[in-house]
This record gives sequence, C-alpha cells and structure tokens, in this order.
Amino acid sequence: MPTTIKSGLGEQTLPSRPLRTTIVPSVEQRFGAMEEQSFEPLPDSLPAYNPAPANPNYPEAAPLGAYNALQSARRAGMGAGSLDDLKRQEEAIGRARAAKFAPSRLSLAAKNRIEILCGISRAEKTVEIDGQVYGLQTLKGKENREALLAASQFDGTIEEAFEVRKQLLARGLFSIAGTDIGVFLGDDSMEARLELMDELPELVLTKLFDEHNKLFNDTREKYFPKTEAEVKEVIEDLKK
Repeated sequence: MPTTIKSGLGEQTLPSRPLRTTIVPSVEQRFGAMEEQSFEPLPDSLPAYNPAPANPNYPEAAPLGAYNALQSARRAGMGAGSLDDLKRQEEAIGRARAAKFAPSRLSLAAKNRIEILCGISRAEKTVEIDGQVYGLQTLKGKENREALLAASQFDGTIEEAFEVRKQLLARGLFSIAGTDIGVFLGDDSMEARLELMDELPELVLTKLFDEHNKLFNDTREKYFPKTEAEVKEVIEDLKK
C-alpha cells in the first residue's frame, strides 16, 4: 500500500516496499543431528604422584622416612678407613684456619716496606717556617693521580708548574700548628684546601713544596728496593 506524506510544501505519495524476510536455519539443518555422547565415569581414586627421580639411591616406591633410614644405615656402616679420611680432612681444615689467624711472620721493616709499596700507610714530617709548624705527608697513588689530572688542564702554559705544586700540596698538607687541616680551615673540602694554597705566601709555598719532595725521596730511598738482593727479599716477604 503506498504511503502519502502531506506537508506545507505539498503532498507526495511514495510507493510501498515489501518487508524483507530472513530465514534462520536450525542447528540440525546446518550441522546435522548431533549424536548423543557418553562419558566414562571418573575412577574412585587416582594413582599417587611420586616426584622422586629414578635413582637407585632413592627408590621410587620408598617414602621419605624410608630414604632417611636408608641413609642413616649407610652412614652407620662406614668402615674405619672412611672415618680416618674424614678425620684427616677435618684436621687439615683446622690447620688452614689456624694459619689464617696466625700472627704475621714478617719483620717490622718488611711489613713497613710492603705497606708503603701498597699505599696502606703514609710517611709524615713536620716543617717549621717563621715559627709556624706545618705537617706534610706522602700521597697515595689515587691522590697523586688526581692532582696531576687536575693540573693537566694547564699543560703547556706558564701556570702548569704552579698548578702542579698547588694540587700536590693541597693533598699533602694535613695539619697547621698541630691542628688537622679540616679543623683549622673549618672546612675539609678540596675547594677550601686549594683556596688556602692561593692565600699562602710564595716563599712558604716554595719551602713546603721542597720539603714535600724531600719527604717523598727519603721514603723511596728508605723503603723501595734498590739492589737485586733487596728485590728478592721483597718477593720472599710477599710469598709469606
């Protein structure tokens, strides 16, 4: 049946359209009749799970208690030879432990020499300049490297020698008037130490640097091996 639409603009008749019919097939039509399925009933009990590996020393059917009993029986049946071996091993462990905590067999001079070579300890000296006492110390390898790297930015310039002296003394001067440098300055930072080097008189800096070099050379002459015999002595000391 046609549809008539009326409005203020006129009247228009539209033809009618038939409704679309959609047929949905049933499950039987698409897949066929489903066969009735049957399921077997579950067993009353499941077999026990045994996590033990297939190992003759741990039988699969043996529970943990039986395994422990088996191991205890084996330990109880150890022969005299096995017990002697075990005793010797325990004695060897005891000797090694005692040797570890035994007092050092090194002489005092040899010990000091090795400590200096390893940078464990420092050599120190005091220098008096115009009635003021300054404490100087040798540097560790790390400190010496840091000082030279800091001064390397002035490499090839007229300031290089002054900067090397400044960096080395900032690390080598550890006290003034018997007071730790950090306490004396009220600041133990490297910046404060470097600022002190800039404020000290040139004659004081020159004297301190000369004395610091003498301290290093004296320490090297005293402790560093100079002959083949001394080198062998150090090697033997290190082996002990």
